[in-house]
Amino acid sequence: MNVTLENLLEAGVHFGHQIKRWNPKMKNFIYTHRNGVHIIDLSQTLEMMQKAASYIEKEVASGKNIIFVGTKRQAKDIIVKEAVACGAMYINNRWPGGLITNFPSVKNTISKYNKMLKMKESKETEKMTKKDLSVFNKDLERKEKLVGGIKNLTDRPDLLFVLDVKREINAIREAKQKDIPVISICDTNSNPDLVTIAIPGNDDAIKSITLLVSFIADAVEKGLSKRSKEVKTKIVKDSPKLSELKNHKKDVELDHVGISDVVLAKLKEEGIETLSQLEDKKDEELLAMKGLGQKAVTKLKEDVKNYKK
Repeated sequence: MNVTLENLLEAGVHFGHQIKRWNPKMKNFIYTHRNGVHIIDLSQTLEMMQKAASYIEKEVASGKNIIFVGTKRQAKDIIVKEAVACGAMYINNRWPGGLITNFPSVKNTISKYNKMLKMKESKETEKMTKKDLSVFNKDLERKEKLVGGIKNLTDRPDLLFVLDVKREINAIREAKQKDIPVISICDTNSNPDLVTIAIPGNDDAIKSITLLVSFIADAVEKGLSKRSKEVKTKIVKDSPKLSELKNHKKDVELDHVGISDVVLAKLKEEGIETLSQLEDKKDEELLAMKGLGQKAVTKLKEDVKNYKK
């Protein structure tokens, strides 16, 4: 994804906070001030964006997993959309305390959540009384908010991409305890020393958030693409050929197609588990599914096309 200084200006990435709210440790990233508001040096923003993207792409390509963390109101939908589109996991409500420092406990919650999802998908809940079903649904909703975006996580994360240093301080503190790298957008009221790579920028405006998160998502997608070349080759090699399956009147399970885990999970939630079921869906139907944006659908189509070659 190519981003220029003009793009950053148009998105308002340069607008910091009021001077009285600044953190002196951001001094080197501040260009000037105007009408009582600090103006961020966008040349440094661009430099740190590129540094962060290169680092993330390399780490993801090597097999590391990354979680997008953004719980502020105006960022929640952006975080979900971009994370799902690039194949990353996300946290967009409340940080699950102990995710890094006490992972077995959170893993237990994830396991319970996945078990409850299967119960709902298999219609087991239809046997419940109205009262039990109400309790079940409330518990499922609570767990969805807490671990829905990380339900495929099997071990503590290797990297965090954080939207707001001050708001997500609990996540950053846990990561620091376990030496897990944190890449974060840092507004003028933040402490850049708390993170591994600080991207100076406006972490409040929707346009700014969208541009910066999309840029990082693109780096994740490139890393996954590099990583998955060998994996996809092995998957396709070990999987039954499409022609063989047709001859035996069998269908291809989506697990064999090389689709990202996050998108695969979204499809399975909608009851789409085979290639024929997926191909029966029009783009509009896929876009209407929760968590699937245009980028995710486009990438999905490419994965299917590559599998069928």
